[in-house]
Amino acid sequence: YSLYFDYGSTGSNATQNLAYNTGSGIFFNSNDELGNTPNTWNYLSDNIIVFRHNTANDFNIVVKWRSLVLNATGLRNIFYIDEANSTSLELFQDHTSTHPYQWREYTWDLNLYFNANPSDPTGPFLTTWPGRQNYSSWQGSGHDTHSIANKNPQFVDTTANNYQLQPSSPALIALGFRQFNHSAVGPQ
Repeated sequence: YSLYFDYGSTGSNATQNLAYNTGSGIFFNSNDELGNTPNTWNYLSDNIIVFRHNTANDFNIVVKWRSLVLNATGLRNIFYIDEANSTSLELFQDHTSTHPYQWREYTWDLNLYFNANPSDPTGPFLTTWPGRQNYSSWQGSGHDTHSIANKNPQFVDTTANNYQLQPSSPALIALGFRQFNHSAVGPQ
């Protein structure tokens, strides 16, 4: 996984990370065993996750919850799907079927979701939102109400792994994404 919140992770702050060439996205592990302390929080903001499935062992999931995880904030993140065949990809995998109140305590908004595969422009965005909802229903539940789906974030050059945003990026203009320096990312 590109970002991994393990058992009992509380008060974690994952901010301004760039993860690319990853076939597994963000993983929130279970806190069931710890009794889900209600006043604990994990914070995820201003991250760029470039999902690119590399091997058959990758999980094909961009954001996953192993079990019930309460209290998380996800703001101003960019989820960029660069997948040749995204039809089997899940954007979210959660447990709202067994824990329908899971998202009640979450703040999840101002994110940008984009599928770069021109042959499958809707790709993982059909019914793989939490609870197997479509995007409109998901927004109707009070989440991602200001987020943008299927709009190119306008990276400088994805083929060269340059994920700086161009000044006209909707992530910068409409969502307030906080650009960060990527010069020290990757092999040096």
